[in-house]
Amino acid sequence: MAETVFKQSLKLEDRALLCVDGVTGLREFSETEVVFESGGSLLIVSGEQLCVTRLTLENGESAVTGRIDALLYAQDTPKKGFLSRLFG
Repeated sequence: MAETVFKQSLKLEDRALLCVDGVTGLREFSETEVVFESGGSLLIVSGEQLCVTRLTLENGESAVTGRIDALLYAQDTPKKGFLSRLFG
C-alpha cells in the first residue's frame, strides 16, 4: 500500500515570522501555541505573543508572527468516541 506524501515547507525569519506551506487546517491557537494540521500530522508552534497573520487553506499557506520558541511535529491521532474509550 503506497503512503501519501504531503509536501510542506517552513521559513523562519529571526524567530519572529514563520511562513508555512502545506497546511490543511488550524486545530487551535492562542498567544503561546498554534497547532496546524498538515497531511496526517500536527505542527505545533510554541512561543509568546503568537498571532496567525495569514491563513489560506485553499492554497495551504499560513504565517505566524511573535516570538517563536519551538516547532514540533506530532502524529495526529483520531479522537475516540465515548464508547470506544470505555471498551477499548
